[in-house]
Amino acid sequence: MEDENNNNEEKEFYDEIQIIEFGGGRGTNAHTILSHLKTNYRDIYDRVFYFMIDASPTLHKVQQEAFKNDETMKKKVKFIQKDMLDIAEGNVGILQTDHMDNSAGESQKRQRKKIKTIAIALEVMDNLPHDKIKRCENTGNLMEAHVKYDKKKQMWTEKFVPLNDPILKEILDIESSYTFNASPSSSSLSSSINKQTSLFGNRTKW
Repeated sequence: MEDENNNNEEKEFYDEIQIIEFGGGRGTNAHTILSHLKTNYRDIYDRVFYFMIDASPTLHKVQQEAFKNDETMKKKVKFIQKDMLDIAEGNVGILQTDHMDNSAGESQKRQRKKIKTIAIALEVMDNLPHDKIKRCENTGNLMEAHVKYDKKKQMWTEKFVPLNDPILKEILDIESSYTFNASPSSSSLSSSINKQTSLFGNRTKW
């Protein structure tokens, strides 16, 4: 039964395959993937579109150099300038619709398409803060952000609850400076803590 399920997965067909790479460096990884697909899996290559998300316009220029000698590959790659923290905070969407034909007819065609999306982050995710804390305006106690699904609104929402995460508590005991500006009078600020490195305390607006 397991082999049969695996075979069914392999046979599944997608009209379009979107590869989204966050923080693509010099474009080497993207070029290698597309070159491999072009040489060995042409049927997949013809359906692939590659999106490179980066905050740096300078890096985008470097990335574009990687594809300058291949016209067909150049048409497949889109460069989108967005800050990773804005994406992580949910302030912006990942893909920009202005890269696509948004006419009524074309939108309907896209809705009927079966699209596979593959996200590549490599090291960029390790450098994103993924925990948020603040002080309660009324009590001054530290709070941590939780993400929960709101069934009524049918969306993910952020809710602050009393700080209880043992790793966050340990980090704050070691590096108390992370909370120096998380006071009731400056409640619009939160300290973003990366559990993987206690020295990373990038503060972001929330």
